[in-house]
Amino acid sequence: MIDHQLEQLRSIVNSADGLPEATKSEILTRLAAVQTEAGSIRQEQTTPATAEDVPAVTGTARALGRLAGAVEGLEASHPQITATVNSIATALANIGI
Repeated sequence: MIDHQLEQLRSIVNSADGLPEATKSEILTRLAAVQTEAGSIRQEQTTPATAEDVPAVTGTARALGRLAGAVEGLEASHPQITATVNSIATALANIGI
């Protein structure tokens, strides 16, 4: 799934008119770094999650709280990939994508 989304972003960046080549190159390099890091994360995950591992979530506020906790956990365990994704998101936002 992430590989497909990264490929879509790559396509958008490559086809962006008026985007300086240096900026395209920087974004594409960072996308490649995210893809590499995502592959590393997949390799680290040796035990698939089961329904028993995830408690039932009721209510939007509780779901958002769990999501925020998951994001914080990802940031703590994989700071490089979260920094890279944040950088890509900022660069894309700055060019209006």
